[in-house]
Amino acid sequence: MKHYQLVSIGLLATTLLFSCKNDTEEKVTNTTSEMTTKKEVKKRVLTPEQSDKVNSLWSKVSVNSDTKSFIRFMTSAGIADTLLSPSSKFTVFAPNNESFGVFTEKYNVTNNPDQKEELVTLLKNHIVVGSMDSSTLVQALKKSAKVELTTLTGDKLTATMDGNDIILTNKTGATAKVKKSDIMASNGVLHVVDAVLK
Repeated sequence: MKHYQLVSIGLLATTLLFSCKNDTEEKVTNTTSEMTTKKEVKKRVLTPEQSDKVNSLWSKVSVNSDTKSFIRFMTSAGIADTLLSPSSKFTVFAPNNESFGVFTEKYNVTNNPDQKEELVTLLKNHIVVGSMDSSTLVQALKKSAKVELTTLTGDKLTATMDGNDIILTNKTGATAKVKKSDIMASNGVLHVVDAVLK
């Protein structure tokens, strides 16, 4: 009889021990899971400044596969930060990569720093003061056959319509067609054009 009592007490003690151990493991697992969830939530929250940077024109131009050359030249010219400014609104008419092919050797600021000023002017003439999406521009063109846009250098770009296409013309008569439009950013809008306005 004593043997059965000892076995029963032993089984009861073992059951209680494993039950407490499992309960502790569940609490540890739940606590760890809660901590992980809290950390993940904290990682996803951005400050307003970080959000502006992530959604800025600089970011949109940098990640767009068609405008890698434009942002590379902007960086080389030392003016890429212009597109980061949260307090200013811009419309960027960024030439696509193919249109920059002929400029690779000519505008190599690393090899020839004297060309930097000319490159800065060229690039700034693709950035218009103020934010204008394509529908706003088309509406303005329906009222008037031409719309003048002021670039960062103070020069003018003239926008016109050719069928359904928006065409930009600079003061030298160079033209570019808007190929992709309305890539919206926190500080303006990006349009991709098919030529460099030189």
